[in-house]
Amino acid sequence: MWGPFRYSRTVTTKIRRAVLADAEHIGPVHAQVWRETYRGILSDQWIANVSEEERVTRWRLILGELNPARQWVAEVDGMIVGFAASGPPRDAEPIRPLELWSIHLLRENSRAGIGTALVQAALGDAPASVWVVAANRPAQHFYRALGFFADGARDVLAFWENIPELRMTR
Repeated sequence: MWGPFRYSRTVTTKIRRAVLADAEHIGPVHAQVWRETYRGILSDQWIANVSEEERVTRWRLILGELNPARQWVAEVDGMIVGFAASGPPRDAEPIRPLELWSIHLLRENSRAGIGTALVQAALGDAPASVWVVAANRPAQHFYRALGFFADGARDVLAFWENIPELRMTR
């Protein structure tokens, strides 16, 4: 009879700049993260309409036309599990020189330091801002752990069922 067996393996995590060929893999990750994150925050219909194909198309445009140096991916054992993007602030009157445009990480890879590594790649230690859905408490907690704080600015994402968002800065 065999005794207790513990399986343990080492995973390889890598953060690197995104390239156009990554769009095929970022799109499905983006769609899945939206489904995981916004279920219960946005309507079931909105969640059902999240399209991997649309996200792939969008990422082809982003990586083909924008400066890819501002786009980063996280790989675990060679598979893309998350991404981050940063660039100039999109606010009419910016209060920081840099904005974290997005960060998305598959839930199964959260709490392993990958999100922090993505933010570090995207922002370094620069003063920055990020807009976050007001109902997304886990994201706010994550940003606070990285030195961000809610600065009082609020907005509404009309194309996301008028969901409130708030700005955090560091």
